[in-house]
Amino acid sequence: MNKNKRFFIKFSFPVRLILGISIILLSISCFWIKMTTYFFWYELIFNILFWTSIVLIIYHKAYCSLDCFSGQEGD
Repeated sequence: MNKNKRFFIKFSFPVRLILGISIILLSISCFWIKMTTYFFWYELIFNILFWTSIVLIIYHKAYCSLDCFSGQEGD
């Protein structure tokens, strides 16, 4: 169990939210830079956003299953 806990980095909810928003903004800016050059970048960025959100959801579920709710009640 301790080895599994070491794998996950403890981020508070605001930090996870800021990381998610920054990933989305980075992808959108990348899309606007490349949109005039290649149209397929739209599909590429959409796929990156989709799979990043899937990974973040899986990470959040795995993190919460370890100790997210250990002794702390939501506000």
